[in-house]
Amino acid sequence: MIKIDAGKLQQGMRLAKPILNRAGIVLLSEGTELTESWIRRVQDMDLGEGVFIEGKAEMDVPLDEMIAALEKRFQISMGNPHMETIKKAAEKHIRKLYE
Repeated sequence: MIKIDAGKLQQGMRLAKPILNRAGIVLLSEGTELTESWIRRVQDMDLGEGVFIEGKAEMDVPLDEMIAALEKRFQISMGNPHMETIKKAAEKHIRKLYE
């Protein structure tokens, strides 16, 4: 799942999450394939928070570099059990992004 700006939507993309109006009513459901018409309507809605589409983002930084950066950030707080829990959660999330 990738979150992108509505201005970058392209025909043929599929929604990974539904698009809701301000009242919480589903306007376009999950799995909807976007057409030029739907894209124009979505862009007219001014969705500041972006749109979730199916697919995976390409990562610019290799996994080993991301893990090394995480280790460096948490190095000062090692020994603190709360920070170690947060670090483990962050590492798990990073690894999932690279699957």
